[in-house]
Amino acid sequence: MNTKDAAKGVVEAEWKRLLGSDRVDRNLLRAAYAEPRLRQLFPWVGMWELREYVGEADTAEAAVEMVADRLPSDCGQAIVGNRHDVPTSNG
Repeated sequence: MNTKDAAKGVVEAEWKRLLGSDRVDRNLLRAAYAEPRLRQLFPWVGMWELREYVGEADTAEAAVEMVADRLPSDCGQAIVGNRHDVPTSNG
């Protein structure tokens, strides 16, 4: 298994774990998981909240859309590693 597949597995396992728990609002989790741009990222949870504050929203779906719309256009899936392991366009 390559590192890209390993990262997908880790990310998917964490989403599944959170979706089966009561640590975060289930409506918010389901809405975030339904958005492919967010589902590819590792769901970091702290103090019973998904972390990526950008503003207030009236619904879980609106909150997810607000976050997804602010992701960089070249945002890819989560990786195994740290910032030094992120591929760069210049080499």
